[in-house]
Amino acid sequence: NTNLSLVANELAKVRDKGLSEEEFTALVAQKNLELQKLFATYARTDTDILTGQRMRSLQNQVVDIAPEQYQKLRQNFLNSLTVDMLNQNLRQQLSQEMALILLQPQGEPEFIMKAFKATWEDILVPTTAAAG
Repeated sequence: NTNLSLVANELAKVRDKGLSEEEFTALVAQKNLELQKLFATYARTDTDILTGQRMRSLQNQVVDIAPEQYQKLRQNFLNSLTVDMLNQNLRQQLSQEMALILLQPQGEPEFIMKAFKATWEDILVPTTAAAG
C-alpha cells in the first residue's frame, strides 16, 4: 500500500502542479537523445531489412513514413513543445478517471483490493469529482 500511495501522490503532484521548467527541459533533452539513437540505429540497418519493412507496410495497407520524415516531424514536435502545453495535456489526462489494475504474483499473499482502491481514490480523485 505504501508503494501505491507513493505512485498516486506523484501522479497527483504532476496533475496539480505539472512539470517544472527544469524537468521539462530534461525530458525534452532525453527525448532528443532517444531520437538521435533511433536514427543512428536506422542508419546502420541493412537496406534489405528496411525495404522489407516498407513492403510489409504497403502490403498491409499501413501508412508508412520514411525514417527521415519521422525524424524531422518528431524533431519539429519536440522543438515546438512548451512546458505549458505539456502540463495542460498532463492535467487533462490525469484528471480523467483511471483504472487501477493489479497483477497478483502467483504464490504471493492476496491484496485487499478495496483498501488499495480507497487509497488510490483518496489521493487521485479530485475533490470536485468526489463531491459530484
